[in-house]
Amino acid sequence: NRYEFLPDDPYIRAKFQQCYSGIGKSNVSIRLINASTELTDAQKKVLGGEAKFLRAHYHFDAYKMWINVPFVDENTTEYRQKNDVDIFPKIEADFKDAIDGLPEVSSYASGRANKGAAQAYLARAYMFKGRYADAKPLLAAVIASNKYALVDNFHDNFDAAKQNNTEMIFAYKASVNDGAGESANGNWGDRLNAPHGNAPVTQ
Repeated sequence: NRYEFLPDDPYIRAKFQQCYSGIGKSNVSIRLINASTELTDAQKKVLGGEAKFLRAHYHFDAYKMWINVPFVDENTTEYRQKNDVDIFPKIEADFKDAIDGLPEVSSYASGRANKGAAQAYLARAYMFKGRYADAKPLLAAVIASNKYALVDNFHDNFDAAKQNNTEMIFAYKASVNDGAGESANGNWGDRLNAPHGNAPVTQ
């Protein structure tokens, strides 16, 4: 009733681990991108923007859960970090770098971040902080890009056969029955979205 969780709750622990695993992989990507002698500057800018977008996403996910969490970047070598500093400005900076580096439309397969996704996500982060005036121009820019539009049938957003429609600003790919044990690629993190229904996974 007090919305408190026990420190040994395995789902909460797994959520924390998942966030920092994603942060770690983003940082490895940033280091590799920066060190590459084969990528062009333009490619580094796009790939670096994608990595910054993901690092901001994972930090923000942890921030929403606990607020007091450490920010770990690609230069961090001591991982026993204090959590007594507000990391939101660094999350904001990563999203801004992503906005600057990402194209309007990704040349890669779906599931990759682009400028509109970064603008919308930073706006969402601002709204979480109650900074609505900062969010509004970002959302206006997403609308003005004419890359997105509401679909005629709202249910299409939940129909796997109609994925990547004009209403999707950013969507990643999850799957089941793909050989991973216990459908590990099937977005098991939704267990933290309680209360929720008990319908079986069908796709």
